[in-house]
Amino acid sequence: MKINIKSLLAYLFIVAVSVLFMLFLDGPGGTYLVIVTVAGLLISLGILLWTKRTLSFSVKLSEDVLNKGDVLRVELTLRKQGIIPTSLIKFCFSDCMLLISDTKESYTTIIFGHDEETAEKCFKACFFGSGRTGVDKIVLSDYFGLFRYEIIDRSLIRNIRIYPDIPEVSGKDSFARSLTDAVAFDDNEETTRAADSICGTPGYEHRKYNPGDNLKLINWKLSAKRGELLVRKLEGTGNGEQLFALAFDNFHFAESQFAAEAMLGLIMNFAKAELPVRVIVFLDNNWIEREVNNISDLQQLRYDMTSYNIFPLSSSLSPEERREARKMKYPDIPDGENGVIFAPVYNETLSALLERLLAEGTECQAAVCGGEFTDDRVRRIFLDGGNVRFSE
Repeated sequence: MKINIKSLLAYLFIVAVSVLFMLFLDGPGGTYLVIVTVAGLLISLGILLWTKRTLSFSVKLSEDVLNKGDVLRVELTLRKQGIIPTSLIKFCFSDCMLLISDTKESYTTIIFGHDEETAEKCFKACFFGSGRTGVDKIVLSDYFGLFRYEIIDRSLIRNIRIYPDIPEVSGKDSFARSLTDAVAFDDNEETTRAADSICGTPGYEHRKYNPGDNLKLINWKLSAKRGELLVRKLEGTGNGEQLFALAFDNFHFAESQFAAEAMLGLIMNFAKAELPVRVIVFLDNNWIEREVNNISDLQQLRYDMTSYNIFPLSSSLSPEERREARKMKYPDIPDGENGVIFAPVYNETLSALLERLLAEGTECQAAVCGGEFTDDRVRRIFLDGGNVRFSE
């Protein structure tokens, strides 16, 4: 329990004035005033201790996994016992970098005759990843403001996950087409044997067309003979996979998010065509790899990305710590792999990485959201009418 020194001094001043009033001006009236002042404090302190002992609470979320743009409702329920009113109860709903709210106010209440009281606040999900929300603490205070007791309970804070968006990649984008069209097909092929393409990607067998399948995968000649639409079903191997790696930078929070979603949008093109993709991304404080061969794998990756926990740098860090934390983090690229590195900005670190990979025989390209560059291996990510585009 904490004591408010300023309020205590003010209270002692009132008591002293009451005593002087009793001694020098009006004895009976001053005595009554002193009794009321002291008794009021004792009663207020007793109610505080009773509230501390009997108050219960719970936090409820409207949902704990949501999409960007969804509204999250956080609800705090306070319950008391008996007919005695509670002391002052103060609390404030906490947010995180992933959520925004129109209001920042704190709440103060007293529960009287009824047994419980509920307060709620709504937040809008603006970024994807993992975060926490709820109530940081509940503060109980006596009516005089002299004593306060803080209730810090882990159950008041709840974890949330927010899905990233998967934007559409513009059908006019030549960079996306150059990656997804790397496999060469031969419409004269009617068998289900494996046939190597010019880029070393294995061949295919056939299956029935499903709405949403890439039209480029339709074998028109075989479909005409069979009387139904048939698409090629690819069976990838390590040599035929496209590699995507996602860098991150705590200093460029929004750009890191945009780069990640642009990568997912490009992976969607591969998943629709059933082209294999290997993804290297930083999740749960570790670099991990994910294999994506179809839409189902992509949806699993999208869920895994709700563990993305890149946050702006804290102002409490020392200058040396901030300089170290501001460095973009890159995964290790397997030797001999061709791939695309998605990064928030282009800087000297990314340039040096591309040069080193090239010297080692790895011809990686980069897709970035910002920064100045002249390297022909780097493409800028931007929005074009709501669709993702990459510079030429």
